[in-house]
Parts: sequence; structure tokens; C-alpha cells
Amino acid sequence: MARHRISGAVVVYGTRGLPEVEKAYGVAAGSNPPPLGHDHIFRLASLSKPVTAAAVLALIDSGNLKLETRLSDLFPMVAKAADPRLPKITVRNLLQHRGGWDFQQTFDPFFLDRTTAEEWLGPIPALQDCRPVAIAMLKHELQFSPGERYAYSNLGYCWLGLIIEQVTGEPYERAVHDLVRTRQAGLSLSPGNMSIDEILDLNKTFPLLVPQIVGPAGGWQGRARDFFAFASDSIDSRVLKTPTGEEHADYYGLGWRVFPEDGPLLTHYGAMPGVFTLVLRDMRGRVLVALFNGRPADDWPAFLQLKQAFVDATDLGN
Repeated sequence: MARHRISGAVVVYGTRGLPEVEKAYGVAAGSNPPPLGHDHIFRLASLSKPVTAAAVLALIDSGNLKLETRLSDLFPMVAKAADPRLPKITVRNLLQHRGGWDFQQTFDPFFLDRTTAEEWLGPIPALQDCRPVAIAMLKHELQFSPGERYAYSNLGYCWLGLIIEQVTGEPYERAVHDLVRTRQAGLSLSPGNMSIDEILDLNKTFPLLVPQIVGPAGGWQGRARDFFAFASDSIDSRVLKTPTGEEHADYYGLGWRVFPEDGPLLTHYGAMPGVFTLVLRDMRGRVLVALFNGRPADDWPAFLQLKQAFVDATDLGN
């Protein structure tokens, strides 16, 4: 926190099946901030992706969806996409960030400023979810063929949220609560959990990052203990299956980044203005969730440093 000038954090850690340890550090954000408490509600940012992936895998287990289901099987409109490769994107491609979008070569639609976003989509307050963003992106070409390689994509997880809605016939948030019911207590997409300052800041900078729009990719909110309960639950063995061509490196499984040489180690982190979030889980059942109310200047080195500290730790308090 001192190194990255972050004012507060809540950390929960422990071993699956044993009582966890919960600690709060520093103060909340804003002027005259109170001490940060265990019940502070954070934006989970991209820790939302393992939640979305868990719901998708639940649909697959129920027989209502397959990993090889294509976008064109569920959304006939994608047949008219600018890029003829887009209808061939599969659920597996989306879960593994191998759909064909590479924001580093183009742009991430969820990180558009207000002027650009409204020129592109119309009035932001009218948006209820990420569907208009996904539809607008059908006019753009992919940067590589689906399945060819990895490139992190918020848009891909937006499509997974739309798939959940299409298959269940329910709004995304309600469907996820139903599909991973006991693991999701306390997590919400409601913007009511955000402070007025946070909402105003997002409206001025990246209005498409409000929870109900970026939902499946980065909209969930909750306390550290809420996400710890989710991350401590059983992990689907399919998450550990290595994508073709990535046998000798860390890789993105079905909703989690996997570091094979660390045991393996399942991880994820999230970052957006004013937020840095982290989850780590090893094969011994040790789990750590850390939620910060500030963002490091460089996310990846900060994540790697915390990951290494977790790997090196011989005890997590139990």
C-alpha cells in the first residue's frame, strides 16, 4: 500500500475447510475517510470473470450449452458481422480469451471516454447491459482467427454474459445467482453499492465501466469474504486444461489464469480506476483474496510480487 500509494485494503486468507483470517488496513477513499472495515464493499473488477465462467460451466454441466457451441448457434445476427470469422467463435474461445479481439492492436470498448462512447452508442444512461457494446463491435474486424492465440478481452466476457442470458432466458445477474447460488451470496451488480463519488468519477472518465454495463467482465461487487467464499469452493478440473500451444507457460484456463510451475496455482487480478483486486489459490487448498481501494501504476508487476509472496508463504494463519 505504501509503495503504490493505496489508502486501504481488506485481505481474507486461509485454507479450505478451516476458518479464514480477515484483516482490514488503512482508510476508505475520499475526503475525511473513515478506517476501512471488513464490511467494505469493493468493486471486484476482473475478478468478475471467474464468476461468469462458473455460471457458464454450470450451464455446460446441465447439458444446455457446450464448450464448442459457436456464437452463430445462439445469435444469428453475428452472421452479418464485418469479419466472417466472428460467427465461428466458440464458448471455449471466449472463456480462454482466444476469441480474436486484441485491444492492444485496436481499443477496449469499455475504456472509451464519455464523448467517444456516446458518439458510438448513444446516451449512456439508457444502457442496461453490455449488449449494445457487443453489437456495435460486430462492425469491426477481428485481429486474429478464433482459437489462434491468447489476447485478454473484456468484450469476450461480455458475450459470455449474453450467452448466459440467451440460454437461461433470465437477466445475467439473476441467472448467475441461480447457477452458482450458494457461492454468490453477497455479490451484486447493483450500482447502489457504489459511492456517489465513485459513480461520478466513472461518469467523467469511463462511463461503460459502471457495473450493469461491464457486468460479466468486471461489474460484480462485494466484500472480501464474499469472494473468498466463492474462490474457496470446488474448482472445476476443466479450468486446468492447457490450451493448445501453451504447454510450457502460464495460461488462461476457463476463467482463471494458471501458473503450472507453482503447483499449479490458480489466479486472477482485476484493475480499473481506484481498484486493484487479487485472488490466489493453490492445490493445497490455500486461498487469498486481497481487495485494494487504489490501483498500482503498473498492475502486472504488482500482481507478480503478491503472487510470489503467496507462493513463498509456508503458513496462512491456520
